Amino acid sequence: MNENISSLNGTPVQITDEDLLRSFLEGREDAFRELMDRYRDRVFRVAMRYLNGKKDVAEDVTQQAFVKIFTSGNTFRGTGSFKSWLFSITSNLAISESRRTKSYQKAVDANAVSGVDNRNEDSETPVRSKRLREAISLLPQKQRTIVTLRIDAGLPFDEIARITGTSVNSAKVNYHHAAVSLKRLLLREVIE
Repeated sequence: MNENISSLNGTPVQITDEDLLRSFLEGREDAFRELMDRYRDRVFRVAMRYLNGKKDVAEDVTQQAFVKIFTSGNTFRGTGSFKSWLFSITSNLAISESRRTKSYQKAVDANAVSGVDNRNEDSETPVRSKRLREAISLLPQKQRTIVTLRIDAGLPFDEIARITGTSVNSAKVNYHHAAVSLKRLLLREVIE
């Protein structure tokens, strides 16, 4: 991701995530703060999806993800983007946390598909979210993961494929099957 974070003689300077990580590894803590500012909210939303809306646990996972970057930034190989590496770390931490606490449920928060931030739900959204959450809970794990990475993290399919260890085509097919299954499940519920 390129972001304007400063200017040089009135001209914006583009600094990539990878450049910020390198600067941080060279001792510039402000570069790490910039990475956190860029991704904190999205990392939190991804963690919320995996942890079925458990805000406190999602905040812990968000913190753990950035601590891991802080302590292990030198392990970034650069074969993919920083963004995909960060969301891979976040996904792994959230899945591990949910299994550790035995609160792991197959559902990814319904808002992953609806695009609604559940920290600001209106009175009608919780009912829709519950239905969608129940439908998502019926999806296979891989489809739930791909939906979360695509919608919440905003990752392209090539990065999703790298994170999930599948081909780009497989990631696209899984995403398509998830959407078709969700439509079918939700329509069946409306008809019944």
